[in-house]
Amino acid sequence: MSPDQNDFKDFPDGHSTSPQQPDGFSDFPLPEDDGLKSIEDLNLFEDSGDDFTDLSEMAGEDPAVYRQSEPSKQSESLDDTKIITSPKETSQKKKHRFLKDQNLNGCLKGLIYAVVIVGISLLLSYFLILGINDMLGLVKTDKSVTVTIPEGADAKEITSILKESGAVQQPFFFNLYMSLTKSDEKIKSGQYEINTNYDYMAIINSLKGSSEERKTVSLTFPEGWTIDQMVDLLVQNNICDRESLMNELNEGDFSDYSLVADIPENPDRYRRLEGYLFPDTYDFYEGESAESVIKKMLYNTEKKFDADMRARAEELDMTTDEVLTLASIIQKESGVYEQMTTISSVFHNRLKSKEFPRLESNTTDKYGTEAYDTYEIKGLPPGPICNPGFEAIKAALTPDTTDYLFFVTDNDGNYYYSKTYQQHLANIQKAKEVNEQIGGTGTREEEQ
Repeated sequence: MSPDQNDFKDFPDGHSTSPQQPDGFSDFPLPEDDGLKSIEDLNLFEDSGDDFTDLSEMAGEDPAVYRQSEPSKQSESLDDTKIITSPKETSQKKKHRFLKDQNLNGCLKGLIYAVVIVGISLLLSYFLILGINDMLGLVKTDKSVTVTIPEGADAKEITSILKESGAVQQPFFFNLYMSLTKSDEKIKSGQYEINTNYDYMAIINSLKGSSEERKTVSLTFPEGWTIDQMVDLLVQNNICDRESLMNELNEGDFSDYSLVADIPENPDRYRRLEGYLFPDTYDFYEGESAESVIKKMLYNTEKKFDADMRARAEELDMTTDEVLTLASIIQKESGVYEQMTTISSVFHNRLKSKEFPRLESNTTDKYGTEAYDTYEIKGLPPGPICNPGFEAIKAALTPDTTDYLFFVTDNDGNYYYSKTYQQHLANIQKAKEVNEQIGGTGTREEEQ
């Protein structure tokens, strides 16, 4: 039975029939929006991640909590309800924290990246400044050195030689400079005198000269020679004149050599650089400057007295000057290393002894002034009495372990050691039976 149209007259205005109604009801006008929505529009069961649409928002209520009755009994009060935080609010907080952490991590990474870039830039800038200073000869020491360029030396060998001499401090830049200017093709073999404060162009120009035109002289200075003996040999071979040599030895500034810089100020010192001109074989130019000659020998001493020797001196609680002073006395007492180490033990024992605080070496009263006479003074003299060789320096640093306080020698090279003065007197008689000229510790008074 078809419904009568009058059956729907009681519907309030604005109410709409279902869109599924038959055409027979089409006479009823339908409003454009009746205020109701379909089940689908309510999104009651729409999955939105891990949260649900908040129905309370549609109702205009506070969305903070839901009240859910206990399943076992009917809720009678607020105490019977569970308070549940909105899943949507929790999700939003998690998302906010995640974004905040992402932003923080991004900032940290950006900061680290910026620090690395700035650090690398500063390092490259510093390296570039060093290279430019070296190329232009800026902030370099004023020091005369002699370099020998062998026949057929390539750019790498030339740079290595100049680096060792101190003329070049940044070999990378010097190699680059030679490569760009093709300077290695213009450098000739030979021996050259250059200054360590030269710029790259001046260095290369110096090495392009004809060194063969200058006559070279090879001189050997034996261990134990004094400065006066060395000066005599240099003058005799026309290397330089005596006056210029003595002026440089007494007044020249050689403080860029660490050993010289540590020499103590002492008005009783006879020769300031005595003990510091290493005995060796050197090649000199005729007419070479006194400064160049002395620096060449000081440079050799600096190399020989290496870091291990300096560390050993500190272990003995001795300065470098004290080691060289003791080595010079040992050098004068014997030229045989096996005897040097035992003689060294005698002197070390005396330096520690309260009963025999004087070295009493008859080699010291033949040098300089009375201030060097170890029969009169306690301990070491004001400075070295000669220029000791490597073995004497080593013996001063590594003495044998003995209780000896005396020794005496004869002309046949025999050494007699003793712990007591009575034994020493007996040894003196043994030495005198061999010859009348004896030396050693505590022998001068017995000779008189």
